[in-house]
Amino acid sequence: MKNFDLGYLAEKMSDMSGLPIRIIRNGSITASYSVLPMPADPAVLCLDELISKREHVSYLITPEYHIYGILNTGEEMLVAGPSFKSSPSRQEIHDLAFRLGIGREHFDTFSSFIKAIVPMPLESILQMLCTMNHVFNGEKLAVSDIMGEGTVGTSAPYPEMPVQSSDIYRADSIEKQMTGIVASGDTKRLAEWIRSIPTVRTGILADTLLRQNKNSFIVTTAIVSRTAVKAGMDIEDAYRMSDSFILMCENTKTSEEITSLYISMLTSYTNAVKEIKQLAGDSSLKNDILRYVTHHISEAVTTGALSEHLFISRSRLSTVFKQIYGEDLSRYIQKIKIERSRELLKDKQRTITQISDYLGYSSSSHFTRVFRSVTGMTPNAYRKSLR
Repeated sequence: MKNFDLGYLAEKMSDMSGLPIRIIRNGSITASYSVLPMPADPAVLCLDELISKREHVSYLITPEYHIYGILNTGEEMLVAGPSFKSSPSRQEIHDLAFRLGIGREHFDTFSSFIKAIVPMPLESILQMLCTMNHVFNGEKLAVSDIMGEGTVGTSAPYPEMPVQSSDIYRADSIEKQMTGIVASGDTKRLAEWIRSIPTVRTGILADTLLRQNKNSFIVTTAIVSRTAVKAGMDIEDAYRMSDSFILMCENTKTSEEITSLYISMLTSYTNAVKEIKQLAGDSSLKNDILRYVTHHISEAVTTGALSEHLFISRSRLSTVFKQIYGEDLSRYIQKIKIERSRELLKDKQRTITQISDYLGYSSSSHFTRVFRSVTGMTPNAYRKSLR
């Protein structure tokens, strides 16, 4: 077989697909190719997970719904992605830039790079890599081979155990416990429930144990997602999270991985509802404002932008908000941003300037003034108090 120039092929694959392609050798990225210059490689955020994939062709879907396709050629690994379900919003690009440590001065370049990535379905990425796999490994794979059960030992038939009426009542009781915890946003109660998480026999949903567990996870995620929406979570956020967890579930190889993912899914939804209740209580107007500010957290949110979004005049919005809640709307917006900054300050690797830039403040001194006015201390003092 001829010696192929992997770098040349990776570059041409990137040109044809519109996806960033990088070559990994000995656990490190040795070369990268993309349509536009790559200020920072998003793949570094999940590099350990990527290099843990040992199959000839496989894939990884991150919690943010970033899709990567992976080809192992023996000594080297070729990774395509990230691809996205749809073009990322400006706020999602801000979130990714922040995680990569990209400052305000390089954000526009990074944003252009992300926007140039062509959203491509996972199946299309795998089809492309299957072709390359035949070239390098002499193996003919179909997409269904990769997205199916995937590993030896998962095809054991699911034991046929008839479901008793008591199991049905028990399942209903457990579902009510679970959805009640999520709807309340009670993370402490969830932690206690998880420590002694109940089990129940369900009806047969598949002909193998692994597929049975995956189908059960998908059903549970759908139930939890709807519960979170009823509790005030933005429907787009809830369904995006649902899609992400379901695709991660499809990528699992063992029932133990599904159990871990199950706990992570419940925790994520419960935390999301908790945050909503803490910041907005039961008010629909506050919920609307909270959702808007959260989705534009990296921008300088104004009452004018909010009034346009809510189809109400700026003066009327400010007046109504003051009458109902007894505080200025601008103050409430500040509180939302400062609450987010409290979480970010827990990460000691992030500088005050990085956090300030991410939250859309004009300068770190402006951020410090607002933080002090809301909390009574500076960001540095708050961070020291966490020790």
